[in-house]
Amino acid sequence: MRGDAELAGDLRPECRGQATKALRATTCGTSKVACGRFKATARSPASCRVKPADRCADRPSFQESACSATHCSDVTEWTAGTCLDPRAPGPYGAGIRVVTYTKPSVVNPAMDRVLANTLIWYPTADTGTINSGYNAIVDASVDGAHGPYPVVLFSHGSCGFPGQSVFLTSLLATHGFIVIAPPHPGNTIGDFPSCGSFQAQVSSAQERPQDMIFVLDQILAADADSGSDFFGLVDETAIAMTGHSFGGLTTYLVQAIEPRVTAAMPMAPAAGPASMLTVPSLTMRPGPTAAISQSIGRIRPIGKLRRVWRPHRHQVALQPVDVKESLDELLRLTRTDLIARGVSVADLSTADLPPAMADRVQLQQILLNLIKNACDAMQANPPEDRRLTITTAVEQNELRIGVLDCGVGLPDDTESLFQPFRSTKEGGLGLGLSICRTLVSAHGGRLWGEKRAERGAAFYVALPLALPPEASHEA
Repeated sequence: MRGDAELAGDLRPECRGQATKALRATTCGTSKVACGRFKATARSPASCRVKPADRCADRPSFQESACSATHCSDVTEWTAGTCLDPRAPGPYGAGIRVVTYTKPSVVNPAMDRVLANTLIWYPTADTGTINSGYNAIVDASVDGAHGPYPVVLFSHGSCGFPGQSVFLTSLLATHGFIVIAPPHPGNTIGDFPSCGSFQAQVSSAQERPQDMIFVLDQILAADADSGSDFFGLVDETAIAMTGHSFGGLTTYLVQAIEPRVTAAMPMAPAAGPASMLTVPSLTMRPGPTAAISQSIGRIRPIGKLRRVWRPHRHQVALQPVDVKESLDELLRLTRTDLIARGVSVADLSTADLPPAMADRVQLQQILLNLIKNACDAMQANPPEDRRLTITTAVEQNELRIGVLDCGVGLPDDTESLFQPFRSTKEGGLGLGLSICRTLVSAHGGRLWGEKRAERGAAFYVALPLALPPEASHEA
């Protein structure tokens, strides 16, 4: 066809190169086959070549399979050398369970976080009515004749819901996967419109990773429970994580802290270049990931995350806060972790401080992040040289809180640390200080860092003082 078109003069010169490549990659009218190759050590593990069928065979360094597809683009899209088209249903039926889990909140540990309507898809041998909302048979039995089955954790997008990618999650079940998709309370479609607020996004970024780790713990516990339908049917050595948009960012966050996750597939993630993944990873299409990575490189994240970083002062509940009391409580809560890290604390905060205008929980979150950063900066020091210092001062109608360490110090351009995706920590996302500054700005305050004269770093939070009632009334 390409030859006929070319002879007829129908192809423009700029199209001929592409047409030639397409012709070379097709098996139409030839005795050759599309040979899918998988080589794990290659930069692009899945590839395809058109060659005689008898030459399409495994070698010590790679695997090859002759595929029925007529174009190599089909082969590399479908397979990693197995000729399996994942778009087609697998050999199993899909079952679905709807369960509710309850766990402590990360943002407010004193409160329960209810993961209502967590969805679990799984392989089944049952036949019956398929629920169109789940694309699966509700409460079907788990296929116990096969397995153990690998696990896929799925995290929905911002203002989404666990079943928003049912076309994918149910399909995975037919291919022999157990898929667990919990809701992220406060950031679901049921919470609209507040789910997209600044506070909801920041809180969800803290809650989401632990939501996913908790449901993973539950399915592994079911695998070990002789009374469970999943008993002995969960492959604890094969656990993957996926999600799109905010769920893609959640995938980055989980794989960074959860060693049981051994594969990751962030789909159009809200942030995070693929190079940050420390486990084998795939993307649904290279284009979106490349565009997002380029945006991150220019510090121009996609719109949804950009809105997360924009201050929304009216959404912060400011009230007079006893900063000394909040500091004391925070140090009590972190005492065990500080001891485990070998960090000693010099609390130089003043007892008789005037109240500052703040959101108490957010203030503690900000200071906790600064304390954790300080501990990380000192982890290479010998234990006797890991000293954390907390200071307070009142200057120019501001209450200033200092978090000082004797660690590795700061770069000359300290402001760069507050830019999204700029981190001095290996594997760090570079979001902590950026979000902290946004939170402090929403309080009408300031956050900055300084090099200490001797060594180490100092970070300061300055908050406006609370006006006395009479002054507030006069104003």
